[in-house]
Parts: sequence; C-alpha cells; structure tokens
Amino acid sequence: MKISDSELKTLREAFEQDKLPDAARRVMNAKAGVGWTSGAHTALPVLTTSYGKKADVFTGFIDNTDIANRLKTLVK
Repeated sequence: MKISDSELKTLREAFEQDKLPDAARRVMNAKAGVGWTSGAHTALPVLTTSYGKKADVFTGFIDNTDIANRLKTLVK
C-alpha cells in the first residue's frame, strides 16, 4: 500500500502524540473506501432477524457476543 506525503506526515504526527493506531485506521479506511459510524464497538444489543429451522433463537435484540454462543449450541 502506497501512502502519500500528507498521509505519512499524519502518521508521523500521530506517532509522536501516541495516537498512531487511530490515525493508521483512518488512513487505511480512506484507502479502502470504508466508513464507520464510530471507531469502537458498543455494548448495545444487535437487532437480528432470521428464518428457517430454529429461527426463533435469533429473533429480536441479542447481545452481539451471544450470537456465537447460540450458534455453538445449535451445531452440537
């Protein structure tokens, strides 16, 4: 991945301010054409919908970490 002189300057300044991870994320997101509403996860439940066998297990608001746990119980 090539970076421009201005991007390099931004990264160097961020490094000096101990803020490199956030600056690097912003540079990479811009290059990839990706945008996020925040730079972090929230603790809010995720609204899910589903259909098919056992669909009721994944309907409504579910804690995002609970989704993997529910999947594990179904594949055992």
